[in-house]
Parts: sequence; C-alpha cells; structure tokens
Amino acid sequence: MVNNACVFEMLPPTGVNISLCGNFVDANSTDLILVKYTKIQVHTLKNSQLFFVQEMDVHAKILAACLFVPSGEQKSLLFLLSSKCQVAVLEYVNNAFVTLDTYKLYDVCFRMAESGLLLRYSTEHQLFSLRFGDNLLNLLTWERDRHFFTFSYRFIEMRVIDVTFLHSCHKPTIAYVYEDIQGCHMATLICDKAKGTVYESSHRLTCVEFNCTMMFPIPKPLNGLIVLGLESVVFSREDTTFSIMPECTFTPGLFCCFGVIEAGKMYVIGDTRGRIYSLSMWYLCEVSRPETLTYLGDGIMFVGSTVSDSMLVRVPALCGDTTSQFSVLESYPSLAPIVDLVQFSIDPIIDAPTYLACSGHGKDGSLRLIRGGIDNRESARMLIRGAVQAWFVHYASNQPQGALLIVSFVFGTKTYTIRNEQVEEVEISSIPKCERTRLAMNYHCNDGSRLILVTTDRVRMMDVCRDGELLSEWFSLERSHIDVAAFNANTGHILVCYGPYLCLLSCGNKELLLIMENTFPNDISCADISDFDGTSEEIGAVGQWLEDSVILFRPLSMQILATYSTQGVARSLQFCLMENAPRLFVSTSDRYVVALLLTDQQSGDYKVEKTFGEFSDYPTLKCVKIRDKTAAFACCSQPFILYQRKERLVTTRVLVGPTCCISTINTDAFPDSFLFCLKDRLSIISIVELSSVHVRKIALGETPVRLSHQVETRTFAVCTEKEVPSWATKVPNTVPTSISNWAKRQLVATPFPKHVVRAELQVHTGEEAKRENHFLVFDQDCCEALICYKMSPNEKCCSVLSCQLANDPNVYYIVGTALIIRSEREASVGRLMVFKVRRDLECSKGSYDFSMDLVHEKTINGAPYSMIEFNKKLLVAVNNVVLLFEWVLRNKKHSLQLECFCTCSVALIQLRQLSPSSVLGGDLMQSLFLFIYKPAESTLESRNIDYHTAWLNGIAAISPTVFLSADSQYNLFTAEITNETEKPDKISVQYDGFHMGQYINVFCERNMSFATNCEVVKGTCTLYATAEGSLGTICQLTPRYFTLFKTLEATIMTTYPNVGIFNHSTWRRAAQLNKWDTDASCSPNIVDGNVIARLLNLPTEQKSAILHQTVDLTNKVYAAASGFSFDYDSVEHIIENMFTTIMD
Repeated sequence: MVNNACVFEMLPPTGVNISLCGNFVDANSTDLILVKYTKIQVHTLKNSQLFFVQEMDVHAKILAACLFVPSGEQKSLLFLLSSKCQVAVLEYVNNAFVTLDTYKLYDVCFRMAESGLLLRYSTEHQLFSLRFGDNLLNLLTWERDRHFFTFSYRFIEMRVIDVTFLHSCHKPTIAYVYEDIQGCHMATLICDKAKGTVYESSHRLTCVEFNCTMMFPIPKPLNGLIVLGLESVVFSREDTTFSIMPECTFTPGLFCCFGVIEAGKMYVIGDTRGRIYSLSMWYLCEVSRPETLTYLGDGIMFVGSTVSDSMLVRVPALCGDTTSQFSVLESYPSLAPIVDLVQFSIDPIIDAPTYLACSGHGKDGSLRLIRGGIDNRESARMLIRGAVQAWFVHYASNQPQGALLIVSFVFGTKTYTIRNEQVEEVEISSIPKCERTRLAMNYHCNDGSRLILVTTDRVRMMDVCRDGELLSEWFSLERSHIDVAAFNANTGHILVCYGPYLCLLSCGNKELLLIMENTFPNDISCADISDFDGTSEEIGAVGQWLEDSVILFRPLSMQILATYSTQGVARSLQFCLMENAPRLFVSTSDRYVVALLLTDQQSGDYKVEKTFGEFSDYPTLKCVKIRDKTAAFACCSQPFILYQRKERLVTTRVLVGPTCCISTINTDAFPDSFLFCLKDRLSIISIVELSSVHVRKIALGETPVRLSHQVETRTFAVCTEKEVPSWATKVPNTVPTSISNWAKRQLVATPFPKHVVRAELQVHTGEEAKRENHFLVFDQDCCEALICYKMSPNEKCCSVLSCQLANDPNVYYIVGTALIIRSEREASVGRLMVFKVRRDLECSKGSYDFSMDLVHEKTINGAPYSMIEFNKKLLVAVNNVVLLFEWVLRNKKHSLQLECFCTCSVALIQLRQLSPSSVLGGDLMQSLFLFIYKPAESTLESRNIDYHTAWLNGIAAISPTVFLSADSQYNLFTAEITNETEKPDKISVQYDGFHMGQYINVFCERNMSFATNCEVVKGTCTLYATAEGSLGTICQLTPRYFTLFKTLEATIMTTYPNVGIFNHSTWRRAAQLNKWDTDASCSPNIVDGNVIARLLNLPTEQKSAILHQTVDLTNKVYAAASGFSFDYDSVEHIIENMFTTIMD
C-alpha cells in the first residue's frame, strides 16, 4: 500500500510572477504586493526603500491578481485567481490578511489557453473578466457583504490572445484580439450587468497586427488601445490604426510585458532581452528579463522576473529627470527556473552537501551554488598548529590601529602583532610564554584601556597604552592552578575558579581586588557571568564535574538563586541578550545545548525554552554580534550559530571546519570579522549575514540545460544553449556576452559524417535566430570556465553524464547530442561523445594544467534524452528505445559497442537505476516502465506499469518498489508495486496523488536540511527542484510517525481552518484534466509537511496545546496495540529538526 510519504518545502518559490502597487496596507501608503506563485508578500515603500510587512501562504497557485478599490472606499482590496479556477478577495486589516470571500468557478480541471490565464478589471463598472480556456470568458461582480455574481460568454473564435475593458463606455465594453489563418483581428463585446448577458458589438478591425502578444487600453483624452506585436507597437482608435515608429535604433526582442507609469500619458514596455522602452520606443534601460513592471513613483520601478533575479530600479527618465543615471536599488535573488540539479561536496572537511543548479534563461542564464549554512568569507589565514584558544585584543603601542593576537597552546602562550595586514610574532615581558592563557580581554576604565590576562597561574592587568606595562597581578596563595575564568567587561568583574573554589575579582584603575569567594561541593567545569545591558544586577552561573546541574547565583553576595538539573555534565555556559530577552545557554557532555530563558533576573527564575542536539561533540559557546544581531556561536567539529528568527530560536550551520574558539576582530583591515581557531590554522573570517541558506551565482549569459559533476577531477560540466540573433553581427556592440567566450580553451566539434546528413538539414536560416550549443567544463573550486567545446551547427546537447565504464580506471564525461532538422517531428540522428579531462600532472602538453580529449564518438539514431551508468555499462534512452552499450577495448582503443536494446511505444525522457538488474523508465505520457536486465542472455525486457495519462516531467525511485513521478498539472504521484498480475508483462501498482502547485523539473537524492533518523524516516530522502525556483524534500516515514504527523496535520488544520486563503483539502487534491472534482478530501497517504512546519511559528502556548493533543490521540492508537507511546519533548525535537525551512 502506498503510504507513509511526507512532502515539504525547504526553500519556497523565488520567482515573481505578479507584482502590484496600491494602498493595500493603509489608505495613505504605497505598497508593493509580490505574488510568488504559492505565496503573497507585502512590502511598503518609504524613502525610496522597500520594507517587508508580511507574508502569507495561499494554499493555491496564483496565476493572476489585481488590486481594486470598491465603490465608496479609499483602500485597495486584492483579487486573486488560482490555477484550480478559484477566486478570492483579500483585505489587510490589523496587520493580518482577511479573506472576505471565495468562490470556485468550475469543478472540472481543463487545459488552460496557450496565451495564458487572463484577469482584467473595469474600474468604471466594477466588473472582473476572467479567461481560462481559449474560448471561455467569465465575468464577475463583487460587493462587500455580498457574494459573487457571475455570468459567462463563449467565444466563437478558437484562439483568443488577449482581453481588456475599454474606457469611457456607457456599458462595460470588452475588446479582444484573436488569431486565425489570415492574421490577428480585434472585436468587441458589450456586457449587461443587470441581466448577466453578453452580446457582440459591430465594432471590428481586421488584420490589426501580425503576431499580437497583448494589448492595454488608453483612457481619456485618447480613448484607444495599444496593441503589442512581437516587435512592434500599434495604436488603435475607433476604425483606424497607427503604427508607432521608434525614436531610436534598437535591437529587437519579443515584447513580453508592459507597465503603467501615468495612466493615459506614459507607459513602458519590456522585451525578452530585458530591455525597457517607452511607448514611443525610446530605449530606457536594461534589466533582468521582466515578467511584470510595476511603477512605485519618483522614478522607482519594480521588475519582477520568473527566469532571473527581480530588481528594484530607479529610472530617472520616468519622472522627467534627464541628468541622473539609471541605478539598481536592490536585487532579489531567484533560483527560477531550476532545470537540472546535482549534489557534491566542495570541502571534505566540511560535512555539508552543496547543490549546483541550472537556473535562468538566455542572457540571465546562470549556475547557482546552494549550500545550507551561513555564508562566510575568509580574509586571511595564519598557519599556526596546535592552538587551543586565541583572542584578538587592542594593543595600541605606537600605532592607534595596532592589535595583539594572543594564542594559547597546551603548554604556553604566543603573542603576535597585527598592524594593517602584517602579522609578526613578538615577545611581551608581562605576558608569560610558559603559562597557558585562560582568558584575554580589553577593559576600559577611567584612566584608559587595560588588558586583562588570566593564565593558569595568576590574573594580570596591563596598561595597553604603555606597551603592556604590568599594573597589577593577583594569585591565590593557597591554590596553584586556575581551571576556569569568566569576565564582565562592563563591570570589570572576573570569575576565577580553582577546582571547587570560586573567586570574584574587581578591576580598579590600577589594581585587582578580591571582593568575594565561595566553595562549591564539586570541582567547577565551566562558569560565566552575565553582561546583558550594564544596568541590571549580575548573575553568575557555574557547572560542576561530578554533578549534573547548573547553579545560578549572585556574584557580589554569592547568594544561590536557582539550580537547573542537566542530563549530563555542563561543559560550557554563555549568557546572551537576544532581542531584549536574557538567556543562558548550557552545553552538556551528552552533546546537547539547552536554552534557558531568564524570566526574572532578580529572583533567578527561568524556564527551559528549547533543547538543541544531538551534536557530534559538545560545543563551546561564545556570545557574538553579527550585523548588529546578537547570537551564540557554538565551537565544535561542525560549528553552528544559535540566534532568534521570527520570535524563535534556530540553529544554522557555519560552513567552516572544526573550530576550537572564536574571537571578534574589528579593524580597518578586517572590519566586522572573527578570528577562528581551526585545526591547523587561524583564520580571519567575515560572516555576511545570518541566513540559513547561501546561494552563489555564476553568470553564464546563456541557457544551461544539463550538468554533471566529476569528483576525480574536481570539475563539473554544463551543457548550454546560446542564442545569437542574425542582427547581432550587423549592429555594433550588440553581440551577447557569455561564458563560452571567456573559457580558457576553445574547441570545436567535427561535423556529422556526410552520409548521415540529409537534404532536410538545409535550413533557411535567413533572419532567424541562430542557436549555438556548448559543452563547458568548470573548475569546482574557483568556478572558472576551463574548456568550451562548441557543437556543430544545428546540434543540440540533450544529456551529460560522468561515469567509469568496464575495467577502465579513467573517468569520462559522456555528452549526448541530437541533430535538429526542421522537417522532422523527432530527431533521427545523434551521437554520444566520450571526453576525458586531464588536470595537473596528467596534462602532457601546453601551458595549461588541464586538457580535454575526445576519446570516442558513437552515432545513434535519435536524441539521447537520458543516460545512466548501469553495471559499469552505459544505458541510454534514445527516442523510444533503450540501448545498453559496453565499453570494449579493441586495438588499444576503447569504444562503445551495443549489447542489447528494448523498444517502447512513447519517447522515454528519464532513466533511474533501481537495482543491479532493474531500471525505471518514464515516458512523456507518464507511463512507467520496468526494464529487467538478464546478463546471462544479454537482453533487456520491459514490463509496463499501470499509469494515469498525463505529461511527465520527472521520475525518481525511493526504493526498488516505490517510485515518484511529476506531471505537467503540478501533481506529484507515488507508485508502489503491490503484487504481480497474471500477465507477465504487467505489474500491479497502487497510485496516490498530491498536488504540488509547482512544476517539478528534477529529482535528486539526499536531503540538505536534516539527518535522517531510522526511527522516523525509511531509506533515503529525495530532493526536488521546480521551475518556480523552490526546493523541497520527499521522504518515507515509518508507520508510527506517519500516523503521528498525519494526526498533527489534521489537528493544525482543524484548530486554524482560516490559515491559507483556500481550502487545504482542495489545494492538495491531485488535479486531472477533464475530470470532475467531486472528491472532498486530499490524499490520505501523504503528509503535507508545510502545515507541520507552520506549527513552529505559533506561540508557545498554542504550539504546546496542539502537540499535547496530537500525542495523546496517537498514543491511544499505539499504546493499546503495541505498548509504544510518544514523548512530547522528543516529538517537538524531531519536528524542529525535520521541518525547519532553510530560508529566512
């Protein structure tokens, strides 16, 4: 039975498909509403800056939206239209989204029109028009406190391109453009709101413009229509048309969107090359390829993109400023669309997977390095081995920017001076070399700056301004070895621990004074003293070796305030003030970190806020500030940061190696940086921001289509497609720049053999765009293009694979290409090219340290859509045939030799290996095949799997019997083999569907957000990437945890039914074309992890109530049957680890 599946997003959609400007938050505000497919974001413009207001999950895929002001009101409302024919009206009240009304137009899912879904609104008549299919138009009216009123009209014409309302008409008048074999024409309709009828008007125009793409109305005084062709602009009024001539020479692109600057006076148009023009065709600027253009005022415009980064730009010409320059105010990174994805590891020391994605299109094409962790940049490093601790302190001898680096080893201390970028070892008489340093910090008093140094023998205070002159020192006459030390830089109090004895010292202007001491029952393992705001009374905390507890006390009186019992020995303590909330973080020997929230600093009352773990070793904690945000840094083999995000504590991995300690650095040479004490060196590293995901962009300037990674050569290969228009060589300085032009080595493929090329290849290129395909090899470490291999004309790269074949020790890149012939519906000629990349010592000639050789080339009869390594052989899906090649050595040369093949009825697009003897294949019609390989007979046999007809995007295998598939209706299907049928060529499979609302392009193994627990997750997890720029995880849960999470999902949706605009069951129910949607429930066998992740953002009391209710309900089921019961704390910990998203 197909069950126990869980799907959740780790990175939400990043592409912006809709942007709107209006007074949505307040009647006097200027707000920008961004729709990212399944989410809505609201931003407010203040002083030329956008400030984030709120975000909402919609429970639908929004394809169209508009802002409108109801009659008699001042503030805008938001109208939404989803992919499942649902509409809704939203209002923003009291810092929250309020759903005023929803309506479902149809209960059947049908194919959308080729020109897309259209939504138009008439301000004069308060009427909405919606176009779903090619010939179906819906009209709606809505008033507050009333339900929707709707009526419809069916076009006679089959291909309607665009629809809009005309201005200044007595009755609502609709103009629409349609296309037939004679060209594009325009007609009008008149609506009667009272009767709910629509009838045709006599006003028609034939042959308006060839290849129309869109149109928009012009209000008074012109009262006309602007019709946009692919490369032209036409103004239409009454029965006449006027072509708008360009005022400047421009390189044409295809017009794709428009923006209203001032209604009736100024408009802008965007094309697919990212160029923005005025309505008079005057070139304004170049941006990312726009999907939407929204003007915010004062020359500021938002450019939303679905294939690149969105931008907030200032175009001075829009507000009449002809002297200022165009500028980009802010950029919003986007991964959309992710076409291919691979996983590898950049640094074996840092156990964190890196994902490389093909993203963007055309000039905005790029590669994106995605890493789950905090971005950091190393500024300098010092090869100092054996360091245990290190501190950076200000030490102004003769230079005001001078600094001192104190490095502690097991049996001594070394000092180094840092001036500008120079590091030099020095000896300071007041700092002993033979003693291990426990603590070193600066302290500012009335007479100047001091350096406090605590070693294993004594405490010293030195004058920083006088070359470290020793002012005072203190040591215990009864005890000889200092084990632990802590310091409060605000009050100048020092905690010094000798075994079970604790001493409190005070730093005067020129001397150290003992003001209090105390003895604890056991030796002290760690200690800290609070340094919150400098005004509240201090709190001290100590942990003991032989007692699993932490004692809170008042240092000045040694009064015991409270005791916290731990699960292990406390190894590190750190007070931290985050968002005005005082906390104590406790690191224990059982590799957990506990956050104690101090509810009352006077009495020492606390509550356990959160527990983190289980880590690889116990962390050493340090309070730091990153971009004015307080956080706790955990030094361990896999260092991480604890900080507050969205009113809750979270942990995020820092992408550095094992760290012993950390110290703050802030100089002119190294501003806002940190000194990391690593295993074999000291590194000065700056942390860019507290973000749980790090994305690096590698601009290509051409479209990436396929990629592969090769571990042995530390390279990755990318197949790209570059469009070179015919006008690029005619117009100066317009040839598109791309990465293929900057590769260190350029190679060109040999043409296909003459006997393969037929007369059909003689394509009339003329003025058509010419496309070039390249095979690029990049250095993994520096992401530099090493080699560009240019394919022959009309040859398209279809697939690429890195593999090792037969007994050959070499590792090869294999590129599959196809020859594109216009007269053929399907490619009939292709080839497999085997490349060997040599690096460093393997390179035998040339001045480069790398080279690439074409080892072998094999001609095939079709397009190789997918390739996999199968038992040290090459398995290729060529059109509708699966070919298995052997790597044979003949005459001292290797070549591909066909061993066997298997033919299917539909073209296969993907292959996935299940076992050494079976392969899963998926074709365009979502039919899944099992290919059984019999080595004794050297044959491939196919077995059909029952299927639901649809268009397939991708497939994956969780296990040899559980498969995944995604279709073009934004669904995810799970299939599990139950038992074989009577027919030998058929297998009985049970399906279950889940609506994703996003177009899944690729599946990839392994998860980047949590380590799978065998008690929770069965087998491996699968990562998916979408065209909307999102990443998510699909995993199988064990039966007991599936029951728990399914119960939790139902409890959350029952408690908060209004979360999300549309019904959750309707949203997650699989959509199927031309089938009536009568089922009222979503998939019972798949858990929506996004709902469970929402639990983490709830207030503590509400979260606790839902978890307790869920655990009690689940325990009633399992306690009676098996005696197993869930623990509340462990369930909360598992949810935190599994469903924490990686995006801020």
